[in-house]
Amino acid sequence: QSLPNGIVHHRDFVYVADSVVGAIWRVPDTGGTAQVWAVGPELAQLPNGLPGPNGLKLFEGELYVSNPSQSTVVAVRVQPDGTAGATRTHATGVFCDDFAFDVHGSLYCGTDPFNTVVRIAPDGSQETILTAADGLDGPTALLFGRAAEGFDLYVTNAAFPFFQVPPPRLPSLLRLKLQVHGFPQP
Repeated sequence: QSLPNGIVHHRDFVYVADSVVGAIWRVPDTGGTAQVWAVGPELAQLPNGLPGPNGLKLFEGELYVSNPSQSTVVAVRVQPDGTAGATRTHATGVFCDDFAFDVHGSLYCGTDPFNTVVRIAPDGSQETILTAADGLDGPTALLFGRAAEGFDLYVTNAAFPFFQVPPPRLPSLLRLKLQVHGFPQP
């Protein structure tokens, strides 16, 4: 069983986080057979029922992967030949669904059922910057705007019906103006 989740395009390949297999797949963007690019204990889905590898973003030569089942964000070095290099744990103790980077290397995580957006600094320290009181309802994906909207962080609210968070809302998009520009994704 497999559950493809976050995707990133990089140098003629599409990388896909697999939330059940606990791996990062890679397939040529022209099509073909997917191959496991990275696998290991830090990418494994634990038997706690939560998804494994989920969000996926590139930043300064590393492919960052959120792993909600382990409450971690890990980074895998992309070698010059495109193979997976060393893996390191970037942050612990955070249920991170999807995320976006700013130009300084802080990442902004949507915590889905916990209804927060958490900023994780390059040193791994964490700060909650949005909560349900700000209108969050299952924040699942985050993305900075482009060009003139580069200081705007967009957050999708999934409003999953199985998370009983009063008052009930519909799926929505929330925009937060920040004092820092987003890191452009390829």
